[in-house]
Amino acid sequence: ISSPADGIRIEYGQTVSFVANPHPDPANITLDWLVGAATVDSGTSFDWTPTLANRGLNTITVSGTDDSSAIRNDAIQVLVNDRPTMDFTPAHGSVIFAGFPFSLSGNGTESDGATAIAGANISWYLDGVGGVWKTGANAAIAADELSPPGNFTISVVGEDQYGTVGTTTKTFYY
Repeated sequence: ISSPADGIRIEYGQTVSFVANPHPDPANITLDWLVGAATVDSGTSFDWTPTLANRGLNTITVSGTDDSSAIRNDAIQVLVNDRPTMDFTPAHGSVIFAGFPFSLSGNGTESDGATAIAGANISWYLDGVGGVWKTGANAAIAADELSPPGNFTISVVGEDQYGTVGTTTKTFYY
């Protein structure tokens, strides 16, 4: 399989084109494309648009058969997964009284719409602070942690079981 690369991630409804370039000798090679164990197309290329049923790792195989019935296969792995949906409180645009402690509460859902992102896979980022600022679903902010008072932009980032990352960002006044 010459395209795409092994290990790519695509989202539901995103069409990806697979291409195989068989060796020209022997000249008569029949190519069949399989998703998992199911034959889905034939020829040197095919387009695939996965659905939620394809969520997770999928093996895409091209199977070539020559005139003498010799068979050779090539396969790649494709991750079908949308980004997790992330959210947190306080709400975007909130005004929080300076000098008082408060908490951030984050949550996320994997692309299946049902599986929660584990708190251990949630990180917080504060504008102007390099790298991860806090970790976990809930983050306590000390009374003097954000100073001087002003607008602050915070992002929550969650990683699902496949390593796919989702994020949301909000700005508030403290």
